[in-house]
Amino acid sequence: MDMRDRILTVARELFLEHGFEGVSMNRVLEEAGASKGALYHHFVSKQALFEEIILNFFRSSETMMWQYLESQRDIDDAFKNITAFLDAYETWFYREVGGQQRAHRYFRLLLDGVRLSPGLRERISVSLRSLVGWLASVIDRAKDDGKVHQDIDSAVTAFQIMATLEGMFFLGAVDPTLDISTYKVVIFDNLHRLLRGGSQEVSS
Repeated sequence: MDMRDRILTVARELFLEHGFEGVSMNRVLEEAGASKGALYHHFVSKQALFEEIILNFFRSSETMMWQYLESQRDIDDAFKNITAFLDAYETWFYREVGGQQRAHRYFRLLLDGVRLSPGLRERISVSLRSLVGWLASVIDRAKDDGKVHQDIDSAVTAFQIMATLEGMFFLGAVDPTLDISTYKVVIFDNLHRLLRGGSQEVSS
């Protein structure tokens, strides 16, 4: 691991544990075993370091979603395989943040980031809009192929899918006793049924 990666790894743990305000650059220097010159060579300020940590996490999350979506032949396959993807995503997410008990700290960092940096907020917003737009185009193609009901609003449904994905992990972070695996199969089965113009299934 080179010094830049070491600084990022150490700083991420510190920010997750203490939040943005609770971490100083001197603490990062001490924990990473870096010189002041090396630290400021890579990151000109604490905010720059903080933003890079959030963006790294977000890029990894985004990449996983893109790879999954692009690997599916059509919308039916995407829904059929969604549970396996969510299992893999959940494993990755909790490993990155140090377990479900610490997941709320990631959301705290994300909210700190968008509060402190309008530029970071805009970069994240652009990425989310891109994913929602791509999902909407997938739904449009499915409508053309007769696999989705013609009355479905593609943009609204794409937003609903993304909000459901993000919301499940947020709720799991707020309440670590919540087992989202109990709900995710039925939730996405219901979304699939609604897209095809069918009725929702009731969870037993």
